[in-house]
Amino acid sequence: MSLMAMLIKGGYLMLALAICSTVAVVFIIERFFFYKRSTTDTLAFLSNLKKSMASGVTTARELCRKTRGIIPDVVYYGFEHFERGEDAMRRRMEARGQRRIHEAERFLGPLATIVGIAPLIGFLGTVIGMIKAFMKIEHLGGNVNASVLAGGIWEALITTAAGLAVGIVVYIFYNHFVGRVEALSKEITDVTEEAMHIFYSGRRGE
Repeated sequence: MSLMAMLIKGGYLMLALAICSTVAVVFIIERFFFYKRSTTDTLAFLSNLKKSMASGVTTARELCRKTRGIIPDVVYYGFEHFERGEDAMRRRMEARGQRRIHEAERFLGPLATIVGIAPLIGFLGTVIGMIKAFMKIEHLGGNVNASVLAGGIWEALITTAAGLAVGIVVYIFYNHFVGRVEALSKEITDVTEEAMHIFYSGRRGE
């Protein structure tokens, strides 16, 4: 029996699992492209930022504007309050950082939901399948051989296997993305402090 035939035998709840897996794949692909676009070589960026500050704020700001990624974007927005002092600039960078973190967390909620409900949908399909199998046995008056009983049971278990498969795979990607967000949050905090030092150390003659 082919895999497609087995999935069809899983019943209409397999459609719900197919929808869950399709939605998850779309979100996972979108997140991979997002994190790829948002990644920056932070050490190289900070080194270039320090060099560009020697040529002036305008040069440094232009560097941030042209460099791709979340970190340069946060620093770029900090420049808007450069002349207002350290506290104003830090608040601006922290606010921008929080906004970008929220963007990085996008779709993680739906992925977590799929991780939770996919196995439950599969289990529900199995329960319904088992009920139907035993109703059939009752209808036949108990005159059923072991192969017929086994066939009804394995058909019912297909949805559980499918639900667990969807949940496990999505959970792996979900954990990976959560780790990326946590690392990004820490990186934004560290870069904010380092950038503040680069911005104002020259002004103090350090």
